[in-house]
Amino acid sequence: RGNDIVFLRRIVPGGTDRSYGVHVARLAGLPKKVIDRAQDILEEYDNCETACSVQITPREEKETAPMGSLFASSLQQQILKMDVMAMTPIEALNALYKLQDEAKREGGEL
Repeated sequence: RGNDIVFLRRIVPGGTDRSYGVHVARLAGLPKKVIDRAQDILEEYDNCETACSVQITPREEKETAPMGSLFASSLQQQILKMDVMAMTPIEALNALYKLQDEAKREGGEL
């Protein structure tokens, strides 16, 4: 209500018969495309009567490409080494251009 969260369920110790990860992801604001794909995979798992291996196959190359995180690559180290407060505007712009170029290369866009 308003800025407060009201939980309609009481949390108790122990296991559960359902996964709420997709719901939490939705509340966290993950993209709809990611939520939909996670829901599809969860439904495949739920449809298995015994322990089975769900094969996650890409629907489309672009849709299932890894969600390139800026901070999950070598770019993180480069960013951390920068002293942005000491850079001139043109130096900052050049550094940003180089980072963007490397991100495109890592993402397979170049």
